[in-house]
Amino acid sequence: MNKSIIPNLFTSANLAFGVLGITFSATGNTFYAAICVLLSLVADGLDGRVARALGVAGPMGRELDSLSDVVGFGVAPAYMLYMKELYGLGWIAYVPLLVFAVLGAFRLARFNIKTDEVHGYFEGLPIPAAGCLAA
Repeated sequence: MNKSIIPNLFTSANLAFGVLGITFSATGNTFYAAICVLLSLVADGLDGRVARALGVAGPMGRELDSLSDVVGFGVAPAYMLYMKELYGLGWIAYVPLLVFAVLGAFRLARFNIKTDEVHGYFEGLPIPAAGCLAA
């Protein structure tokens, strides 16, 4: 069995919880949407640790993790806030929705290309923290 499947299952769970969170928000269940964001956080916290423990960490997992993070901590919480607090305000309500999701994606892209500059601390607010604060 290919050991890299195991951490990728956690990463896939992060993505799946993000999609479920969006679906719950679309149906008005923002409580369950927030739970999905927190479950994304758990899955996201495990995927990298499991990959390193199994010795299978690599660029594919890192990219898949970032794509999953955009959904789980960028799009899902932004859409949840839109549906709970901003829906009905007209076109202006799209601005914070899009800003949160797009800037979250840019933050992850910047993090991915600056992996050679490890300082032992984060620069800026990591998207999982931002997503959980929004949820």
